[in-house]
Formats: sequence, structure tokens, C-alpha cells
Amino acid sequence: MAAGSAGFSLTCKGISTSRHIFSIFVMPGETVSLRLHRIKAGGEIAVRSELGCTRRSAEEVVFHAPAAPGVYPCTFYRTQPSDSIRLQVFVLTPYVGAEKLEGYQIGSYPSRVMQTLTHHATPAGFIRVTKEMESMRLSPHFQVGQFLCKQPGDYPKYLYVQEKLLHKLELILDHLALKGFVCPTLAILSGFRTPAYNKAIGNVPYSWHCWGGAADIFVDRDGNGTMDDLNRDGRCDLVDAEQLRAWIEAWSREPVFASLLGGLARYRRTHSHGPFVHVDVRGSAASWGD
Repeated sequence: MAAGSAGFSLTCKGISTSRHIFSIFVMPGETVSLRLHRIKAGGEIAVRSELGCTRRSAEEVVFHAPAAPGVYPCTFYRTQPSDSIRLQVFVLTPYVGAEKLEGYQIGSYPSRVMQTLTHHATPAGFIRVTKEMESMRLSPHFQVGQFLCKQPGDYPKYLYVQEKLLHKLELILDHLALKGFVCPTLAILSGFRTPAYNKAIGNVPYSWHCWGGAADIFVDRDGNGTMDDLNRDGRCDLVDAEQLRAWIEAWSREPVFASLLGGLARYRRTHSHGPFVHVDVRGSAASWGD
């Protein structure tokens, strides 16, 4: 059980978590079922929410997402001992393929869905992000603003993030702490990319970044904007990115990462950024050079 976790867990959309805050992303009117599991002995787990949850049993809760896009907190708690999990339910703004949403440039998703990768269907919806939402927590160590596309543009902006990516990044932080690198977050060089931005920077059209399932990350505990010295050789360079990549590759063999497999690669420093590691959740292991 990760540090700062509740004494119970919930399973929803294929992810089981005991973290005190986590997020899921649903469409308007979608029916969502989740299950509660006790990890430590304690009283009954209650629920407090605007969503009108239905309690089918002590373990199963069902709710219907409202028609209006927005963020709807759902808190599961017990008093003996005092404990809680806050589930941030993001109801997405439906997307029908327009190149812009409220003036925000999306671009065009590929018309051909790759047969070997099911994730390449056009997203059904996006998170509508206002300026005030940038600091909103998605999970204990990650905020909405960290995943926004780097393209210029006014608010509202639109974002797509997969729950599995959040879960994987939190697990990486857990494992880094066991290595002695306790981090408030991971620096995200690139999270979500709109197809328009992805095309503008010359990336491949089927990049996982466009489907909210990839992040380019580095460890930056001192906040200087570049990778920390992970191998403790007194330098911050590609060797540190390789160290992080190798650790993640090893951790990915653990059962907890089984449903989170994906691409993994390290990249060297350029004139615009320091070394970093790409991770994604495509469903199968993949690696490539820099």
C-alpha cells in the first residue's frame, strides 16, 4: 500500500486504487460501477456525492454521470478509523470531430483506425479546462495543468488524459521513493497533444500523446527544469535518463504494472530541453532508441 493511502480501495474502469484522491473521465449520461474493498479493518464505507449514487451492496456503488460537463467530486469515507478517498469524476465535453472547440485548436484525428491498436479511435470527449482548473488535483502528485498541450491559445483549453497513465505515473513515484528519490511530482515535458500541435512539431500522426496515454517525464526534485543526478555521478545527462528508463523497465515486470504496459524510451538533451523518458500505456511493451 502506497504512503498516504486509505485503509480501503476502490476499483473503477479497470483500476484499483487506495490513494486519497484519484480521477476518472466519463461521458455525459454514462453509467459507472465501482467496487469498494477493505484493506484494513474498520467501519462501513459511506459515500457523499452530487451524483446520486446507488448503493447496490456494501461493496458496489453505481452512478449515472450528469448531462452537464464538469467536475463532480465523489467522496468515499469512514469514521472508524477516519479515512477517505476523493474520486474526481470529470464529465467530458462531447467531441464530434470539429477542428476547434470554443476557438481552441484541436486539428484532425487520423481517419483510418489502425487495426492492431484499438486506442486510435477518435476520442469521444475532452476535459474542458479553465484557468482556475490548472492547479486542480487529478491524483496525489499530479495536477490538470501538467498535462495540458503546449500549444498557444486562450481558455478554455481542452485536454484528454487516460486513467491508466495517471495510475502508472503514481506507481513510478512510489518506486522512485523506494530508491531514495522522494518526489513531489514528476516533471512532464509533454503530456496531451492536440493533433494540430502534434503535426506542427513534426511528430507521427498516431502518437499516444494525442490520445492522452503518454507522458515525457523527468525527475526534477530541485525544480531547476532538468533531470536530477539519478546515478549520483555528479552530472545530469543522458545516463540519468537511461537510469530512469532502466528502472521503469524493471518495475514493469511487476504484477502491479501488468495492465499498464507500453512504450518506453529515453531521449537526449537538445537546445530546448534536457534528457527525459517517454512512457505510455498502449497495452504492450515497446521500446526504441533516441
